[in-house]
Amino acid sequence: MKSPPMLTILGYAGNLDVPLSYCIGAPYLITECKFSNRAQIAISALSQALHKEDNVAICRFVKYKDSDPVVGVLCPLLPIETYQASSDIVSTYNQLFFIQMPFVGELSKIRSIHSEKYNENAKESKVVDDLISSLLQSEKQLYPENSLNPCIQIIHETLKHRIISPHHPLIDTCLKHFRSCQCTESSNLSITDSLITPRSMLPRVVEYLNAYYRVCPLKQTKKK
Repeated sequence: MKSPPMLTILGYAGNLDVPLSYCIGAPYLITECKFSNRAQIAISALSQALHKEDNVAICRFVKYKDSDPVVGVLCPLLPIETYQASSDIVSTYNQLFFIQMPFVGELSKIRSIHSEKYNENAKESKVVDDLISSLLQSEKQLYPENSLNPCIQIIHETLKHRIISPHHPLIDTCLKHFRSCQCTESSNLSITDSLITPRSMLPRVVEYLNAYYRVCPLKQTKKK
């Protein structure tokens, strides 16, 4: 479809009637021509009207000559303060930005997995919140040297090992040798799983986990 570059407004819709999940692509800033006072007034007036009515403009946009048209919405952007390059005067005016939206045929209907919506009560919501809060780490555990990220942890362990024993092999080599030899617990090397729940956290988690099981018992379902 051949068409010159243009932006055509097709209609208007409420701001809440345009789901943000449908927005695709990068936004485009619609501003006035540098030497056109009439364009500045028109864009500023449209932006102010859309903002006042809490609406967006549905439009057709052709970016380049002979390019395929796209559909999208114009949203108000106000106010914006910019400094002129030739002076220190601050000019305040309204602008618009364009966001591309999909055509109706591009939308795929997603069927819900669960046919019935589950509404939890206040007691169930509280036990879930308490269980999540009990699993949160303290500020002390969030320090890099105490981080459970294995990549960060091995860096700190390697640095400490090289400072204390600069003539020994790297710690990764020591760990491999430790596993292959199946050394006893009396070895001076200790291997811990960096991804497991910290032991200091387990006692307080058990209490809230049992409370969760009492309020929300797990039930085995039959396969269809």
